[in-house]
Amino acid sequence: MRTGGAPADERASAADLAVLAARLRLAARVCEDGAAADSASSRVRQDVAVLAEHPALLRLIGAADTDGSRLACDAGSPSPRWTVRLMGGFSVTIDGRDATPARGNGAAIVKLLALRGPLTADALIDTLWPTADAAVGNARLRNTLSRLRRTTGDVAIRRDGLLMLHPGVRVDAVEFERGAFAALQARRAHGAAGGPEAVLAALGTFGGELLPADRYVDWFDEDRALLWRRYLELADLAIGDAEDRGDLDAAVQLLESAVAVDPFDEGRLVRLARHLVALGHRAAGRWAVERALAVTRELGLAPCAELRHIAGAVTVASERVHPSFRSMTA
Repeated sequence: MRTGGAPADERASAADLAVLAARLRLAARVCEDGAAADSASSRVRQDVAVLAEHPALLRLIGAADTDGSRLACDAGSPSPRWTVRLMGGFSVTIDGRDATPARGNGAAIVKLLALRGPLTADALIDTLWPTADAAVGNARLRNTLSRLRRTTGDVAIRRDGLLMLHPGVRVDAVEFERGAFAALQARRAHGAAGGPEAVLAALGTFGGELLPADRYVDWFDEDRALLWRRYLELADLAIGDAEDRGDLDAAVQLLESAVAVDPFDEGRLVRLARHLVALGHRAAGRWAVERALAVTRELGLAPCAELRHIAGAVTVASERVHPSFRSMTA
């Protein structure tokens, strides 16, 4: 006989529902805005798809609005109990205590739910055990979730026929995506007045490559590529803002970070070289010029006029330079 009240996956507080409702409302807005849908993160696009397939989830918005608003006003949003880190590595903490599941299917479920949002059991089974029949797949999923619960508590819950992370879970990559999406939308709507502070704030939440230990797991390729694109979009805006206010040191720092992410972008390398030379950092400027020349050579392109101009403004030892550089400076 069960005496402990409702199961843990049914005891979400009104504040937790408010968190999930905010996500669902964002997805609903994206449904109405074609331009936003084109640039939406994979997590938001997944929420849109879930809303279409499971309209019963819309009642959560009403529950949060009626039950959660008073709580949010009275007490504010509580700190999430779980934190899932996906950028720069994978970890799960509960109230600051490490609860990271061992590498395997349990960890994969947390990662997939964190990135994809709510999923059906069938979708998880098809991903994790694509050759298993329904009975075997469901048994494996139940066993995996049971083992996961022993390590991480109720981080993964069932609701309305879906598996999802508990609404109170904080996911670093999702927070970055939300901040980036909001900053980019503000910039598109208002131009440079759209808030350089929001761009820098979003950049400040970027924690590095998504799941680097899973670099060769194709489940996460799209999410990883999207995260890099988001970072570079924000970095380019921040670089432009720094250049506009004449802060070349900040522009150089941002360009160096962007070049580390995308080392084959000639335009950023040329800008980096230009600013380094202007700041008097000739050795670093020579490196940027050499790297830009190497990129153009690898891509089969001729160096642009600005690169040729910067190349003529720096002195490079002939034995370290590609012949095309020597011909430009001769």
